[in-house]
Amino acid sequence: MTISLPINDFLFQLFPESKRYLLDRNALKAYFEDKYTLGSSRPHVDVSKNAVHISMMVPHSDTWHPLYRKAMELNESGLLNEARILLEELVSTYPQNPHYHHQLALLLASQKQQTKAIDHCKKALMWNPDFQDALSLIGTLYIQDKTDLDTAMIYINHKCE
Repeated sequence: MTISLPINDFLFQLFPESKRYLLDRNALKAYFEDKYTLGSSRPHVDVSKNAVHISMMVPHSDTWHPLYRKAMELNESGLLNEARILLEELVSTYPQNPHYHHQLALLLASQKQQTKAIDHCKKALMWNPDFQDALSLIGTLYIQDKTDLDTAMIYINHKCE
């Protein structure tokens, strides 16, 4: 898996603390190596003039995991708390799966827990910066619930690139 993150406001929204390492490419590289380490699996990070490129082997996490299917069934049946428990277990076990984070963000948003929903959108985008559904949701949350049009536009503009 290779993840490319442009060095711009989008990156700084996902990883606000990365801004302090901008002038030191080695420190920026080390920062992202730490952020993307899963267990004993450490990524290879390259920092170019315009982007951070993260390459790594990630454990397979099936989008159609039985717990995921069960969580979706519970969600559709209106059993949101039960669905949430399963989705939280999935994101804990498979933190690199953007779909699990996105579904949890949708559920949290429906429960009016916008701050937590935004956090999970950011986690989804960490693993798939071009995940259109997560970009739409986070932009909407910033517009509707945070009334932060400037931040919403960072995500909307990234979606349009």
